[in-house]
Amino acid sequence: MVRGLVRHVGTEAYKHGLGLLAIGFNMFGSETELKTDPIHHLFEIYVRINKEKEANPNIDDQARAYFKKMEDGMLCAMNTLMGI
Repeated sequence: MVRGLVRHVGTEAYKHGLGLLAIGFNMFGSETELKTDPIHHLFEIYVRINKEKEANPNIDDQARAYFKKMEDGMLCAMNTLMGI
């Protein structure tokens, strides 16, 4: 039972992190920087969106909702996350 709980918590954290990254890219992302230095740019976005969460706790709900849209097959949500 504990293994299942740990797996579930890890999965939820992963989903939340991807949702945050997608919201962050919408707010702070640059397609040019993404093409130039993708890992560094995504890291900067992730750090920035986590700082933004301190001022706006609603971002967590937005991240969960965004990932739910991706899970439900919303193509534009996936495209945004992947920088397409």
